[in-house]
Amino acid sequence: MVVPAAIAQDSQPSDMAETMRDPTARTGIEQDQNIHDDISLMLVNNQYPTNGWLKFYQKDAATEISSKQINVSSQSSYTMPDMSGVNGIDYHYGQGYSGTYDWIPIAWKSQNFNVGGPCDAAWSLSVCRITDGGSFGAASSGVNNYFKPGDRVTPPTASGSSSWWAIYHKSFPVFSQVVRYNANGGTGSMSPSIPNISNLDLNNANRYGAYVTLSQNKFTRAGYKFVGWEREVTGTVFQPGDTPYVSFTDSPYDDNWPPIFKAKWEKAEPITIRYDGNGAASGSVGDQQSYKDQETEIETNGFAWPEHEFQGWNTKKDGTGTAYQPGDRQAFSADTTLYAQWKTLNATIHYDGNGATSGSVGDQTGAIGSTVKASGNGFLRESYMFKQWNTKKDGAGVAYQPGSDITVPESGMTLYAIWTPVAGTLPATGGIGLALALIACSAGVLVSVTVFMIRRRRA
Repeated sequence: MVVPAAIAQDSQPSDMAETMRDPTARTGIEQDQNIHDDISLMLVNNQYPTNGWLKFYQKDAATEISSKQINVSSQSSYTMPDMSGVNGIDYHYGQGYSGTYDWIPIAWKSQNFNVGGPCDAAWSLSVCRITDGGSFGAASSGVNNYFKPGDRVTPPTASGSSSWWAIYHKSFPVFSQVVRYNANGGTGSMSPSIPNISNLDLNNANRYGAYVTLSQNKFTRAGYKFVGWEREVTGTVFQPGDTPYVSFTDSPYDDNWPPIFKAKWEKAEPITIRYDGNGAASGSVGDQQSYKDQETEIETNGFAWPEHEFQGWNTKKDGTGTAYQPGDRQAFSADTTLYAQWKTLNATIHYDGNGATSGSVGDQTGAIGSTVKASGNGFLRESYMFKQWNTKKDGAGVAYQPGSDITVPESGMTLYAIWTPVAGTLPATGGIGLALALIACSAGVLVSVTVFMIRRRRA
């Protein structure tokens, strides 16, 4: 869009007149004197400004933050600086509210730009005319855009017969109201809440403000429970997660309806939290007095159990309830017992004679997951010979020979002696019946031989 090369005189710095006529007065760049006299130079179209500056100021519009100045030298875009060094505004100093300010800077508001050199209004439009206002709108057009820190903005462009022209541009801070909190008789600290502007459209939908999320309460008050955030002045009670509206402006003011919230409390019912060692050999943790639905910090462990490691607390002895770690903050609605949870560090391998008539083999203890050697057999069983160890009594499990490697399982294990009958020994089952049958058979043969001999002698 082609706009007049007019200058916004109401926003022009008092020392700008000479600079606009001759940017070398500020930049030190030598100027070809003939440029003013010879407008027949090569035509330049849509050229970015070659000289000038962008300056940034405090709220008073008079105090420059010189460290943020951008010097112009034909850049095709500029990066808007951060808000560091810009003063916040506080109307409630020392009144016990969270944070330091009622208003904090969040963005920059651009002023209408001014031009110098051949684009100055005193020069002919054939020498230089503004062809596009870039991110700043048009000179004297009344456009005042908001820019977030880090935004990339494009400068205006000009066309004409000149090879240079200058821009002068000022920006001033835009402020957001801050949600502040008061403990209202409680203790602790909280950070204020501010809107996240990263996804906000500051030049349209969010030009004048945005919604901000109220924080979870971090204050405590003995004997009381937190029931919400009460907005001062109105008395309206909000809950954490609710979203009141805060204003944006370049002219902060002492609002009669500031977004200041105090904790609302109600008397709480006392409860007791008890700690159970759950198998511990020694030590103790004292009962903890708290209040219903009020956060309590879980105690550290004071129990001890040899060859066991403390893993945390649980509302069930077997660990199937809700788990907590020391230092966690938790609100309970009734008297509660928390049980210590333990991890076994060592486990035992037990040896079973499995029918042995004498002897013994001692238990083995080892770190869980470590490797130990299977013990030699020390049992005896009459008429049987030891064969191996096994995880099942009937030998149907995993077999181990004395001296073989065993990985110690977490729950320990029992190994059973497996036996083989000695050769020539009758089986235990049916042995007596077979012996009697042989005896009877032998007796029958003897009787038969005796009768035969008697009969032959008589003959």
